[in-house]
Amino acid sequence: FPVTIANAYVFQFGNAPGKGLYISVPSLNGSQGPVFEQRIEAVNCYDLSGRQVTISGLLTHTHTAPISFLIGLQKTAVLDNFAETNMSNISTPQSVSCPINIVTPFTVTFNLGATDANNGLRLQIYSLGLATGPVLFGISNIQLEAGPTATPFEARPIGTELALCQRYFQKSYDTNTAVGSVTDAGVTGWRSTMYRDWETILIG
Repeated sequence: FPVTIANAYVFQFGNAPGKGLYISVPSLNGSQGPVFEQRIEAVNCYDLSGRQVTISGLLTHTHTAPISFLIGLQKTAVLDNFAETNMSNISTPQSVSCPINIVTPFTVTFNLGATDANNGLRLQIYSLGLATGPVLFGISNIQLEAGPTATPFEARPIGTELALCQRYFQKSYDTNTAVGSVTDAGVTGWRSTMYRDWETILIG
């Protein structure tokens, strides 16, 4: 089904506003809403094997009735390869009830086996049984950490976030300039951050 990613909004929750993302879904197929997913490379999580982890954050939506979001944590059988055929649940996804138009905090915990995080982890947040649209789904301040207790959300500087993103994608144009929109821009050297793997370069 069609999905539109809207601009980032600010969720006001008590005295702790946080940057959030809304996903606008014009129509729903009656089985599942959008899936928010975060893949975590093995180098960033292998030390979580054999430990308890806590996932926390904020959820909201504009559906016509309360929604149960499912929070799932999966392991992969192949190092840093998150193809569906390699994935399996660490345990049953946990349900979080979310009222209409209410920013709802959640905290869930998972117990990882001795090797569960060795090849990487995948966090998924989704909902089932939705039959009407359009609907806005919102998430904010999602955090996965070791231990049984959720700590305050760690807001990293924009420069840190940009550098982490550029491990997966970079362009020679300025960050706010669309590729191909300025003929005399983006023609000099680039690669501000090392990629996580061999890169593919598109010229055009």
